[in-house]
Amino acid sequence: MLSVLAAGALRAEPPRVLFTADGERTVVEVRGLEPDRLAELRRTPPADWTRLLMVHTEEASLAPGLPPLMGSYSIEADAIRFTPRFPLASGVPYVASWHDPNAAGEPVGARFEQSRAELPPSTTLTGIFPSGAQVPENLLRIYLQFSAPMSQGRAHDHIRLLDEWGDPVDGPFVAPERELWSPDGTRLTLFFDPGRIKRGVGPNAEVGPPLRAGASYRLEVDHEIPDARGVPLVRDYFKELSVVPPDREQPRTEEWRLTPPESPTAEVRLDFPEPLDHGLLHGLLVVLDASDMAVEGRTTVHPGEIAWSFEPHNGWGKGIYRIRVATLLEDLAGNSLERPFEVVLDSADWDADDGPRYMDLTFGLPSRRP
Repeated sequence: MLSVLAAGALRAEPPRVLFTADGERTVVEVRGLEPDRLAELRRTPPADWTRLLMVHTEEASLAPGLPPLMGSYSIEADAIRFTPRFPLASGVPYVASWHDPNAAGEPVGARFEQSRAELPPSTTLTGIFPSGAQVPENLLRIYLQFSAPMSQGRAHDHIRLLDEWGDPVDGPFVAPERELWSPDGTRLTLFFDPGRIKRGVGPNAEVGPPLRAGASYRLEVDHEIPDARGVPLVRDYFKELSVVPPDREQPRTEEWRLTPPESPTAEVRLDFPEPLDHGLLHGLLVVLDASDMAVEGRTTVHPGEIAWSFEPHNGWGKGIYRIRVATLLEDLAGNSLERPFEVVLDSADWDADDGPRYMDLTFGLPSRRP
C-alpha cells in the first residue's frame, strides 16, 4: 500500500501533483490541467518533458544539478504521467515538481515515501567482472552483476576498494551524474578514473594510478546496497585482485582461435590469448548467416573472459557464417581492436561520429565424408 507522507501543492489551486499506484508500479501524475493546455502539451517535444515534470530522490533534490529519475512521459486522459524506468525503492523519500512556464505562480509539488515492506533479502551479487584473479594496473572497468533490479543513485556509498593493508583507496572510480546501470537495472559498471590511468599528465602524475602492479586489493560490496524494493542484499560480497603490469597492446584477431561447430547443433567458439571486456563481449559480437541475417541463439562468455561461444536456437544450415565483431571491442585496459586506449585519449583527429567498424570471422560446418 502506498504511504504518502506529504503531498500537496505549493499553491492552493490546481494543478495537483500526485504519486499514485498503477498496478504494482508507482507513477507520478499531474492533474487539474485545462483541456487547452493538455492539447498544447501533447505537441511538446519529448526532450522538454524533463524540464516540466521532474522527479528526484529527496536527497538529490537538495543538491542542485543532479539529474532527475529516468522514465517515460505520457498524457493519460486528463493527466500528465511519469512512469519511472525502475520501481521506486521502499523507505526512500521522493519529491516531484511541476514547472509550467505558461502558468502563473510557483511550481507545484509532492513528496512520497513508500513504507519499507518487511521482506526477506533475496537479491544476490551473482558476478564481479573481470572474473579472473589477475588484472592489469591500467584496468578500466569493473562490472557488478546482480540477480534482480537494484535501486539507483547511491550504489557508490556501498562499494569500497581497499589496499593490501586494508586502507581505502582514495577516489578510484569516476562518480558520474547517473550511475551506469544496464537497461534492466541488474548490472552496474564502475569506471576507474581515466585521468589516473593515462601516463604522465594530470592526476596520474600527481597521485598515480588507483591500482599498482605487484600489489593486491580487495573490492567490497556491503549488503546494505538496496535492491529495487529497498531491501538489502543477502550478504556482503568481496573480490580479491592481484595486479600485474599494465597492458598497452591492442587485441589482435589474428591471435584468436576459432573452433567451428562440429555438428548442426554444436556451438562455435572463440578463444582469446588474453581476457577481454565482459560487458562488450556480450554486446559487440553477432553471428550472421549467408543472407546477412542475425542468427538467433545463446551467447556464453566463459570464466576468465578468455573464450566466447554461440549456440544457435535452430541449428546450423549449410553455407558460410560470419562472426561480426565490432572494432570497439576492448581488453581489460580499454585497448580496442581499433586503437590502444591512450591513443584514443590523445588523438585529435579521431571522430567518434565515424560510426562503428567491423571485422568478420567466417566459418561453416565441416564437410562430411561420403
